[in-house]
Amino acid sequence: MRRKTPPDLFACKRLIVYQDKVLNCDSHLGWDGEGIRSILLETPAAVAELNAYQKKRKNAQRLAYVGSIGIGTFLLGTFLKARVGGTQGVSIRNVTAIAGIGLTAGSFIYGMASLRSAETHLRNAIDFHNQAHPERLIEIQFNSNFSLW
Repeated sequence: MRRKTPPDLFACKRLIVYQDKVLNCDSHLGWDGEGIRSILLETPAAVAELNAYQKKRKNAQRLAYVGSIGIGTFLLGTFLKARVGGTQGVSIRNVTAIAGIGLTAGSFIYGMASLRSAETHLRNAIDFHNQAHPERLIEIQFNSNFSLW
């Protein structure tokens, strides 16, 4: 017997409408905008914006690792406090807690700003293409399939 795969309850796809066809904006790997690269190739400014979009998305993904290191630093300080004890242990915990929380919060805030900036680059890429080729417009759409069954 084959197991039935559960449906993806929180699927969100970015689609584009190009020459009366609905296409995926992204590849199967994630939100990378790679699905529109072949359309944008005729417009170098649009390709440059798409490359900037992808670079910012990768940087934001790396910030998740930095945030994880911050959480690890916080936990390490708590562990060391228990091992060292006394006022020295409290001092170690306080320093590592501040460093860990600061690292996590900073990477989160910077990551969110970076993702927002990345989306601007994707919009710019589509706008540059649409300005250069008004006869072949790209329209981006979001398809959110939220279902409980």
